Amino acid sequence: MQPTNSKPRLWPWLAALFLVIVGAKLWLIHAWATPIPYWDQWDEARLWLKPWLDGNWTWSDLFAPHNEHRIFFTRVLDTLVIQLNGQWDPLLQMTINAFIHAGYACGLAFCVWIFLGKKMPD
Repeated sequence: MQPTNSKPRLWPWLAALFLVIVGAKLWLIHAWATPIPYWDQWDEARLWLKPWLDGNWTWSDLFAPHNEHRIFFTRVLDTLVIQLNGQWDPLLQMTINAFIHAGYACGLAFCVWIFLGKKMPD
């Protein structure tokens, strides 16, 4: 019998965490999401997308407040997605956000692993 390596493998656990989170979010999107914009998305269309499509936006619009937030990275991502997709699609935005959230959760789990003093497995 060969000795087995009993060290925990972090990367398979992180991959499993990622897949579980993405799967759960995609299931929720499939079960309950609607392609009709929801609450603040109407403001997004009126204040950001329409001026952008009309060619009337400026760089300062990227940093303009939206309610209590300044959502620069969200606006850049949305613009890129619309440019690549050819249309505004809230379901696609939700799907992309599912992957972003799962990646963030895996990064957080990795940081907690390191913070608790666990050594990196070989």
